[in-house]
Amino acid sequence: MSYFGQPETAEEWSNGACDLLAVALHRVTALPIYALVEIAETDGARTLLHAFCLVDSETMIDAGGLAPVMTPEEAEGTFYAGEKSNFAVVPVNQEDLEAMRNHDCDYEWEIENSGVHEFLAEAVLPSLSEAKCVAEEPGPSPF
Repeated sequence: MSYFGQPETAEEWSNGACDLLAVALHRVTALPIYALVEIAETDGARTLLHAFCLVDSETMIDAGGLAPVMTPEEAEGTFYAGEKSNFAVVPVNQEDLEAMRNHDCDYEWEIENSGVHEFLAEAVLPSLSEAKCVAEEPGPSPF
C-alpha cells in the first residue's frame, strides 16, 4: 500500500502528500515546482511546509486548484524550536523534495499507486484548462 494511502480530497492531498501531487502535476504540465520551506539558520536544513506548481508570477496550483502564490508570511510555527529560522518560497525539484521528506518515498511507485493521476484529472487539471494556462511557457519566477 502507498505510504500516502489513497487521498481523495484536496485537504487530504494538501496535508502530507502535497509533494507527491506537485511532482505528478509537474510531470503532466511541465510547470515548475516550488515549495514553502522553513530554513534553519544554524545549518541551512530545510523543512517542507507545502509544495505546489507555479503557473505564473502571481498564480500557483495545488490540490485546491488555482490560487495566489503562497508567501513566507503565511507560514506559522516552527520545526526548529530553540534556534532561529526563516521561511521562504523556493524553486525545487524532485530530489529536493525527497531530501526534505521525513520518510523514504519512492515517487515512481507512489505516483503509480496513490490515485494521484485520477485526482489530477478530476479535480486539478480542469482548473488549468479553464484558465487556458500554457504549461510550456510558465511565467517568470516571482522569487
